[in-house]
Amino acid sequence: VNCVVSPPVSSFDNYKKSSFENYATLPNHGGSYGWRFGLYWWGMKTYLINLDRATERLRGIETHLRGIGVAYERIAAVDGRELSPAQRRMCCNRLRFFILHARRPQPAEIGCALSHQAVYARMEREGVALALVLEDDARLDPGRLADSLARIATDNRPGRPQAWLLYGGGIPAAPRSEERAFVPVRDGAAFTPAYAINLDGAKRLRRLNGRVQALADVWGRWAACGVEVKWVTPFACTLAEVPSQICWDVPRRARWGWYRALWRVRHAAGRWLDRMLYRVVGH
Repeated sequence: VNCVVSPPVSSFDNYKKSSFENYATLPNHGGSYGWRFGLYWWGMKTYLINLDRATERLRGIETHLRGIGVAYERIAAVDGRELSPAQRRMCCNRLRFFILHARRPQPAEIGCALSHQAVYARMEREGVALALVLEDDARLDPGRLADSLARIATDNRPGRPQAWLLYGGGIPAAPRSEERAFVPVRDGAAFTPAYAINLDGAKRLRRLNGRVQALADVWGRWAACGVEVKWVTPFACTLAEVPSQICWDVPRRARWGWYRALWRVRHAAGRWLDRMLYRVVGH
């Protein structure tokens, strides 16, 4: 792997600056599958989100991507745990987050959302029309990936905010069909290990979540806010068996049946109120 690495960027004060220059370009080679994924594949640039301290995860995804010949640009993820309480308040609209999710945001969730926002900012700054966004626990099937990216490139409509999800495992709302299809998302779509997004979609998500008011992966909300979000089946992505870097501190009372029922009611009301606010304020 040929790497060009600049000083790491991990603080909130620097995350919006144009200093994310950590990247690795893998050589194009067929490997055992015969596919050739360059840094641009079907006009689609590949970004990999990875925390500076997650070196083992980086080695794992590097080995995997080298094996299937995928070249990528690394984006240093924002570590929400390193942000001070004042910084977290500044970069997160906690009231809107509480309305939508019926709970307070975890530091790691804020960092995850800011990391994806950094990708969208890079796309807008460089004028990247279409991008494949990967997290470091994604594992890709090369045959399905090639087919999915080809279909996404054909389905892309400049001027229309669009996103395509390549992972659906463990999501009850996700389609289970193995047929080649685009399936519009419903409420319940989650996770961001692998997805494609066009420039208009990136711009829309920057406007909607630039100051974090929702999790990065609430695809149902983004669909309700004007982004055309689809699952791409059969899914080309699975997850590596590595611990999650986002640990939700579940309160003990959440185990109580009455509390879970109350949370569901409050969450449903919050989603309705969030959509009314979107219609009024536009984000």
